[in-house]
Amino acid sequence: MAQTFGGTAPSTAPPSLFPPDGARLDRLDKFISRPLFRLQLGLPLEVVLSVPGCFFGMPSILAVLPSVVAGACTTSSLHGLHTRLSALIGLLILVAWGYVLAGSERVALRLFSLRACVIGPLVGVWLVEANPAFGGAARARAHLMLTSWFAALVPTLVLKKFSRRRRPIVSAAATLGEATVAAAGQKRLRIIPKLLSRDSNAALPSGDAVGALIFAYALGSCGYRRCALACALSSCTARIYWHAHHVLDVALGATIALGTSAALELALGDAACWWHALLAEVLLTMVAVLCGTHNNAHKKPKGR
Repeated sequence: MAQTFGGTAPSTAPPSLFPPDGARLDRLDKFISRPLFRLQLGLPLEVVLSVPGCFFGMPSILAVLPSVVAGACTTSSLHGLHTRLSALIGLLILVAWGYVLAGSERVALRLFSLRACVIGPLVGVWLVEANPAFGGAARARAHLMLTSWFAALVPTLVLKKFSRRRRPIVSAAATLGEATVAAAGQKRLRIIPKLLSRDSNAALPSGDAVGALIFAYALGSCGYRRCALACALSSCTARIYWHAHHVLDVALGATIALGTSAALELALGDAACWWHALLAEVLLTMVAVLCGTHNNAHKKPKGR
């Protein structure tokens, strides 16, 4: 039984290199992931879950996340112009995401575009540096989060390149199970599986789990541990729910994120500054080009 959702069918997606399709580890991972694969939440909850499930791998959101982290570490008033501008950008991204959920692939491609990869972090750095409400420690925490986000994605892209693991959304019923494949087609937000199938062999590790845990680590270090836990769990759950990843994929992504965050906190701490983040972004861009992953998620639909 083949599923396409307008994207790559199992028959055309290259086989996984690690773990191989149908190998013992692959079968065990799919078995553990199956309850979330088959879960059906209904449209309202899917809309809510789509935000933590998709935003932490979205470069556009990096225009906002550094200010959120800096604000979490600040006790002074946050009612200035730059704070309002950050909130406005966040609102615009949410509105754009509404268009995506309504079926607009064109808007989705813009939110995840190479241009957004450049502009998003630059805006995020500027909003933190220009906001007079943020002290030195708050700015350092925001820049550390952004640096960790880029740095953790370097090994993530390399591992994706060499594992080439199929996403569950393009896995055949022979390894995934007929009922699980059918459950994917019953999700209400069909646009998300359709977008995922564009990049069919990018399951291991989960880049969105990396982004979510990087942000959660930063929030937790500012004292918001419950928010951090909710953020991490909801993002990882959503990635499995939409057949983007298996449990092993998100667990490895989380491990990379936590290890990178802890190492950079130890190395930089309050000395983290804006150029660390931009240097890490340049490094990530170079690795993405070398791995050939810089355009996988941004391919235009055929015939358009």
